[in-house]
Amino acid sequence: GFNWQVAVPLVARFGLHQRAVGLGQLLGALGFGALAAALFATASPRATQRRLVVSGLGLAAALVSLGLAPSVLLAAVLLFAGGVFGVLASVSANTLLQTLSPPALRGRIMALYVLLVAGTTPIGAFLLGELASWLGAGRAVVVFGAATGVGILAAVAARYRWHASAAPSAAS
Repeated sequence: GFNWQVAVPLVARFGLHQRAVGLGQLLGALGFGALAAALFATASPRATQRRLVVSGLGLAAALVSLGLAPSVLLAAVLLFAGGVFGVLASVSANTLLQTLSPPALRGRIMALYVLLVAGTTPIGAFLLGELASWLGAGRAVVVFGAATGVGILAAVAARYRWHASAAPSAAS
C-alpha cells in the first residue's frame, strides 16, 4: 500500500492525463494528508490495534478509489486521505511493535519491520509497474489497493483464529 512513488505518477499521467503540475498537485495533497496525520498522531495519547486496522483499511480504500478516480480534484481528495491513513497506519504499527515487544527483542523486531516495509517496497513498485503495463494504471492501483485490504483482513482473521485456539476450552 505504500508505493506512492509509482502509483501517483501512473494515475496522474495515464489515468488523469496530467503533466508535471498535475502530478505536483496530487503529490502535494498526499503530503498535506501525511502532515495532518503526523500532527494528529503526536497529539494522540496512544496507538491502538483498532487504529492500525482502521487506518490500514482506509489506506486500502483510498488506493482502490484512486485507481477509479475520474478527476484530478477527486484524486487529490483521495490522496489526502491516503496520506492520512498511510501515516496513521505506519505510526500505529511502529508504536505497537515497539511497545509490545520485549526489550531484549525490540531491536531485532524493529529490524524485521524496517526490512519488510523498506525492503519490499521496491519489489511492490516493480510489480505495480508491470501490472500497470498489462492492465492499465487505474486497474493496477485498484488491484494493489484490494490486495492491501485483503492482506489486512487476512492478518486480522489470523490473529482472531490464533487467539481463539490459544484460549482455554470450556470442556477442560
